[in-house]
Amino acid sequence: MMNEETRSNVEAEIADNPSFAGPAPILDGIPLTLSVVLGSVAMPMRDVARLRPGSLVTLDRRIDEPVEIVVNDRVICKGEISVTEEARPRFVFKILEFVDHASIEMRRG
Repeated sequence: MMNEETRSNVEAEIADNPSFAGPAPILDGIPLTLSVVLGSVAMPMRDVARLRPGSLVTLDRRIDEPVEIVVNDRVICKGEISVTEEARPRFVFKILEFVDHASIEMRRG
């Protein structure tokens, strides 16, 4: 984990040198899986065993709440789900906010 002084030095170096690309060119080709989490539910095993086609499962998130966009099991941002207006509609999401992991870590520490 990067301490505040190191982070400030790196940020200053990037600000002073706009052509500084860091490791991005090396990392650009690495595939990541991005997932959208609509919600979750905790269920006893007996209820899971009773699930059948047509069963409805209520999630912990309301329809008007932002969904979580996750990369490598880490929430990176929150957004809202929409549907394209194409002949074959697809789900899309609009990013509403990025998750600030630095402040989360500081609150935990």
